[in-house]
Amino acid sequence: MLKLVVVCAVIAFVAAQTDVPTTRHGHHSHVPHSRATHPTDVPHSSKAPHNFHYFHDTILNKLVIRTSTECFVFSLTDAQQMAVNTPTGLRATEVALVAMIGTATQTAIQLSDLSKHAAKHCQNHQSFAVTQ
Repeated sequence: MLKLVVVCAVIAFVAAQTDVPTTRHGHHSHVPHSRATHPTDVPHSSKAPHNFHYFHDTILNKLVIRTSTECFVFSLTDAQQMAVNTPTGLRATEVALVAMIGTATQTAIQLSDLSKHAAKHCQNHQSFAVTQ
């Protein structure tokens, strides 16, 4: 009788350890989390918030900043490429590049000039390459 209780306890313990959860959790992205697109409100000089979405294109080493109507593509310098590997460096790079949108040289580009993922991010937006 004691053997039966021990065997049942072992079976129950093993079953509890290998139980597969039946609930599902949120969407998984195929883009690494540190590179994922995320919105950020950056105050403009008129104090009106502008919603920006960012995408770090690791294939072409570019940072894409999208507004509601336009997409700005920045080639990253060597220092910026290193900085975007940390959350603080990524945020600092984003803020510095947003500040350049109104002042730097902008050249209209086609989505075919971008990687597949960056082109999808800029779909239906007028796109510009921004020279630092």
